[in-house]
Amino acid sequence: MEDHYFIFVPAESVNEEELCFSEVVDWGVQHRSHPNVLNLTEDDVYFLDYQTEVLSIVSTENGNSMVWVGEDDAVYEADIKRSIHARLSHYLVTMSDNDQLQKEPSKLARAQTLTRQILYLFEVAISTEKSIHFRF
Repeated sequence: MEDHYFIFVPAESVNEEELCFSEVVDWGVQHRSHPNVLNLTEDDVYFLDYQTEVLSIVSTENGNSMVWVGEDDAVYEADIKRSIHARLSHYLVTMSDNDQLQKEPSKLARAQTLTRQILYLFEVAISTEKSIHFRF
């Protein structure tokens, strides 16, 4: 079976308080085509980890958690979600200043696209008061 890497926010109809953790994760697996699920390749996750600051920002703001290939995590607290969103928004604006990304416009475009998609999920998580899960 192919590995499935994804970031998701449960739909509003999912009651996280009534479900156990694995059932919430199962929702993400079973709803890969849902707009609240960002499907990633292993290469995408490595790119986010080694070519951008995205996963580092999430990990740092979420209490030095470890978000990368082989490590899963979730963000539950509203203030932490807002803080991550603010830092990712600032990072997106300053991303074009990154010398490494400037040299390769396709990498810059990829980093911007992935960061925007993750920002969208944080916006959903904040507005719906749901958790956001990183399943790598």
